[in-house]
Amino acid sequence: MAIKIVVDGYNLLYSSPKWHRPGNKDLTMARAELMHSLNQYKKDKKHSVLVVFDGGKGGWPTEQRDRVNGIDIIYSRSGELADDVIIRLAEKLRESAIVVTSDRELADIVTGYGATVISSGRFEDKLKLSAQADDCGDEDDEYDKPITTKKKGTAYRRSKRDRQRQARLKKL
Repeated sequence: MAIKIVVDGYNLLYSSPKWHRPGNKDLTMARAELMHSLNQYKKDKKHSVLVVFDGGKGGWPTEQRDRVNGIDIIYSRSGELADDVIIRLAEKLRESAIVVTSDRELADIVTGYGATVISSGRFEDKLKLSAQADDCGDEDDEYDKPITTKKKGTAYRRSKRDRQRQARLKKL
């Protein structure tokens, strides 16, 4: 099953000091930097990425779609929140969606549809790791670990739902 990463654009943008600086009013530049980071991540992981932004109070009467460097962008229509668009997408994509947001209310709703949620801060860490891996070029680190038969951890087994969620998050 192909993974579709649905990003709550402004939530990720405003939660990160990397893209949002309190005195900086240039939102266009911050969005461009975010898109560049997402593009690097998409190239590295080969997952489909879709970013949803609020159309704003003076937005368009209809939903606007755009594609920048292979990343789909949706701007919600005037009077509609990006959260509403994300909920619709989660309802449609179900288990194949991974939603990036720190909005607890939105996270609870999309989880009800079967989507997996990752916080904006955690996803930003994944973006940083992906960028560092591209810079280093070392992808054989996992083979440097010694092979052992020693068991680790407790015999506790998580629920099937939790294991499936964890498996989807590992693909990030």
